[in-house]
Amino acid sequence: MSVGELTAIDGLDCGWVCRPFLGNIISGDAVYVHETQQHLRLAVFDGMGHGANAATFPDAAVKFLTEHWKNNPESSLLDLDQNTKSTAGGAAAVAILDKSDFSLRYAVGGNIGLFYFDIEDGLIHTIGPEGYIGSGKARISSRIFQLAGDGILGIYSDGLGDKFELKPSSKFHSALALARKLVEEDGKDYDDVTCLILKRCHYEHKS
Repeated sequence: MSVGELTAIDGLDCGWVCRPFLGNIISGDAVYVHETQQHLRLAVFDGMGHGANAATFPDAAVKFLTEHWKNNPESSLLDLDQNTKSTAGGAAAVAILDKSDFSLRYAVGGNIGLFYFDIEDGLIHTIGPEGYIGSGKARISSRIFQLAGDGILGIYSDGLGDKFELKPSSKFHSALALARKLVEEDGKDYDDVTCLILKRCHYEHKS
């Protein structure tokens, strides 16, 4: 199981878990996280199928973003769509968070899910449009979010069921602990599953 976290990034906490299809070693999912002075760059990928062939998509996507990142998530996905045609293709979500005001720009193509939770509005889910990145003609949707003080944002592959619930006390847990809990309790045994959590820090750090 691949796990990762960045904590106390100017008051931000980011953690993720990426688990392959049970019984497999190679996952067709992947996470990209990179911190700059002004931004936190984020992406989640879900290659079509499973195993080594599915992994050709996230492997190529991570390499491309590392070398050709744009601070416009929709432009990054359009570029990925044209530059991953030789791979298995798959779903992808790209986001950039401005550390100065906690605003997040988000774009998605394919069945990557996003949820946003806060005490006032509860839990809201969105899913990307049909199609896939790497087809050369992907459909992309985009949104802007404001990460409130008690807000929790999650980006996840379709290996995670969408019937989970979060409680107000979730804000006191680390992003990594929340990602691990969701994957362990709601991840599908028959699919690769990835969950990335982004939130403001409100806890004593315990994984």
